[in-house]
Amino acid sequence: MNRNYKSIGSRELTERDYVILYCLGFFILAIIYGQLSEGTFNDDDIGYYFRSAAAFEKPSLILSPRGPLFTLIYILPAQLGFSGMELMTALLSTITIFVTWKTAKLLNLAQHKMVLIFLSFQPLFFVLSFSAEREPFCALLIILGIFYYSRQKFLISALAFSLLPLVRMELTILSGLWFLILIYRIRDIKIFIIFILPALLCQIAGWANYGNILWLYENISNTNMNLFYQFADFWHWPTMFIFIIGPVVFSFMIITLVNDLYHKNIDILWVIFITTFLLYTFLSIVPIGGPATNLRHLVVISPVVTLLSLKGFNIWSTSKKNIVDFRLNMFSLIFVTAISLLFLSYKMWGHLFLSTEIEYSKFLIISLLLGIYYFKSFLSTENYSRLKLNVVLPILVSGLTVFYTISTEPPLKLSDEHTTTKRIGDWFISSEYKENLIYTNHSWIYYFIGQNPFDKDVYPVLTQELIITSPKGTIMIWEPHYGPRLRGNVPYEALIENENVEGIGTLYSPDSSFMTAVFIKK
Repeated sequence: MNRNYKSIGSRELTERDYVILYCLGFFILAIIYGQLSEGTFNDDDIGYYFRSAAAFEKPSLILSPRGPLFTLIYILPAQLGFSGMELMTALLSTITIFVTWKTAKLLNLAQHKMVLIFLSFQPLFFVLSFSAEREPFCALLIILGIFYYSRQKFLISALAFSLLPLVRMELTILSGLWFLILIYRIRDIKIFIIFILPALLCQIAGWANYGNILWLYENISNTNMNLFYQFADFWHWPTMFIFIIGPVVFSFMIITLVNDLYHKNIDILWVIFITTFLLYTFLSIVPIGGPATNLRHLVVISPVVTLLSLKGFNIWSTSKKNIVDFRLNMFSLIFVTAISLLFLSYKMWGHLFLSTEIEYSKFLIISLLLGIYYFKSFLSTENYSRLKLNVVLPILVSGLTVFYTISTEPPLKLSDEHTTTKRIGDWFISSEYKENLIYTNHSWIYYFIGQNPFDKDVYPVLTQELIITSPKGTIMIWEPHYGPRLRGNVPYEALIENENVEGIGTLYSPDSSFMTAVFIKK
């Protein structure tokens, strides 16, 4: 037997091995949370699932302004049901974590393993990791673009950013900025071709399928979403951002920001962050298309935020002493502590807005970071080493990061609205009307009755015209969320005052905040 032979199974684990094991653990955790969740992040999850599932038989559904590339890569997972969508997103999120670690290592950032915790347990990134939303895919494309840019593989970087508009259309702005950065850097015609090709292929496919040479332009310009949802003010994103990334990551990011401003060191990570943040701030207050107020939108830059926060953590945890840096960091932490107490000591309502319910967990966590940093300033380098703070601080910070997210983001439950739609769905499939044609504007009702509206020749939207033209025996289910606005624009009175429509019954949520009404065409 050759004694010099060393089997693969007996070799020592490398950092890469441990990172892969961590990523595998996160993947499993995301799947578990997905299976434990009765609800979804929001109703869009169900709509994206329906579209992707139906696109297997109707490929034309891929050609949607709401993410043709997203629909394309989710077609096969969607055939496994909604769990397949969750599985695919968990995989994309896990790859994003791994690539972010590789990027931090490539950039020679100290303590680069901390990005694993800082990214995977950002509250909104964590929640979306078992969703059917588009933002995790965008986050992966962005960090891939940064990674390959850092490796000076500019064509691959260009490809990653060129695909962003095919997942979220408004990110055309960020994609265009990246094009300018790359074309300035290498002045290669191939960069232009790479950026224009995805949109060109999409336009050709739309023209071929619909016979409209202006298909892409019309789908971009005629979104007609500005009356669908409320717009926000300028302070929406600044006040809600801490809920997206969590208090620990937020604090370290502010430390990085203050230090980089003082030292005039605004790098490409800040360029991406500032561009995206301002883009969504602009879209949330200006009526161009649909308002971008949903907190999930900024998850696209979660990997960028992670890298910026890692820099702040390294500044915060270092044993080196510098009076100027100490004052900058104390100012940063005192500032974050103050605003968390005075303006952000509230719980979040439905991943949408601040509630009126008080909670001080963010303030207490940031105060602890402030106290540790102040205490650490009194320690000599020898005492810093003797207390093993280079080990203790990463463990403590990791614990705080995980604790906040796990405590504030449990598995998603069905809201009172969705519980009511489930009861309606259960009633319908056990009723004498289960074979009747049904129209409703709430995707969850279709989900609970086991029908994919995209499978039909025309998406079944309950409209005032349909009330008149629908055949006898048609079931119409009205609810106040999507019924009187959005898809159908049907007021309740249009049904109860129509002599050709008969009411079957109404069902209220337990708190009476949501009602569904069932009608049948006579």
